Amino acid sequence: MGHCTPNHSDPIFGRAAQEAMAALGAERDLLKVATRLRAVLEPELARRCAELHELRFRALLRFSSESPLYMTGPGLSRASSEAAANARAAHIFARLPHAWVSDATCGIGADSMALSRAGALVHSSDIDPHYAACTSANLTAHDHPARVTIADCLRPPANCPILVLDPDRRTGGKRTLDPTLWSPSLDASLQLAQRYEGACLKLAPALDVDSVTIDMATEHHWQWVSVDRSLVELCLWTGALAKSDPRTATLIRSGTISAEYSGVPVPATPVPESERATPAYIHDPDACLVRSRLLGTLADDLDLRALHPMLALLVSDGPAASPFLDSFRVLGSAPLDRRRVRHMLRAHDIGSIEVRKRGHPDRAEDLARRFKGPGSRRGILFIARLDAGHRAYLAEHASGHA
Repeated sequence: MGHCTPNHSDPIFGRAAQEAMAALGAERDLLKVATRLRAVLEPELARRCAELHELRFRALLRFSSESPLYMTGPGLSRASSEAAANARAAHIFARLPHAWVSDATCGIGADSMALSRAGALVHSSDIDPHYAACTSANLTAHDHPARVTIADCLRPPANCPILVLDPDRRTGGKRTLDPTLWSPSLDASLQLAQRYEGACLKLAPALDVDSVTIDMATEHHWQWVSVDRSLVELCLWTGALAKSDPRTATLIRSGTISAEYSGVPVPATPVPESERATPAYIHDPDACLVRSRLLGTLADDLDLRALHPMLALLVSDGPAASPFLDSFRVLGSAPLDRRRVRHMLRAHDIGSIEVRKRGHPDRAEDLARRFKGPGSRRGILFIARLDAGHRAYLAEHASGHA
């Protein structure tokens, strides 16, 4: 495919559609939206505008300052949240502030907007003409320069030293963890990254990075990103954008980076089996720490131990302070028997419970209903699968507030 600029002749970008959607305001009633749009637009365009109107409301959950106006459902689901995109753009701009950045799989333009907000010079491209047009329209709507072309990322349309690449991880409409099925594949993406002074590859957070072969001559580091307690991204940074530590866990809270932890993975030392029933404190780690396999590294730093070698829960005799851990004081524990658990809850006047589980097949919500106590207070119940069977731990936040 040759390089070309987006064509905005699609009526979804036209004035009639814009004015019709603007007139809807904050209307969310689907029937009212459809009726009002059909009154002023052709039926097919009215249908598409109704879908876009709903997507704009959904986008507000992930974008605060500059929400995209043009998108598709799959495009929105693939797009980085504004907070994650801002953090990535800030790192790129801090390392190479005057370099051009190729956002080579721009989708609906979330990263392009973030890069432009950070002050970077951006060239956006996508192989899908509609996505390229969405990015162009979204950049323009928020007063950013729109340098957008339709192009295959493996044949870059611009000579930029920095690459941002987000391979499509869907095949047949479903997500896949098989990197050979991504578009482009992980191997092709790694080869492409080597052509740039620095690159950021956005990959599946669940990817087993130990199975990925990278040329040892290529500087690189892995970064797992958690936004408001949800693991959202795995980034592979290469070249001039790489940090010296091999792995980093990043916490983003309230739109900004609140903490980062870097290091080399080591296994957490488990407590003896005889002590697993009576820990004084339990520490529940953020998912980015677990997926980065830096849990044991942090445990060593804070003198914590694992409740069980196969569980991502740490324990200690005293409190521990880390933004990567939710810490709880253990009030009691019992084998996971309904009568014995309810007896424990009754002793502490606990009624409704929040369940945090490890190694139990049932949903946390179902377990919370099943083991609800007879008391008036709300409690937190950890359910963990140990060698002797499942065990329940009643806990309260280390601050004393459940």
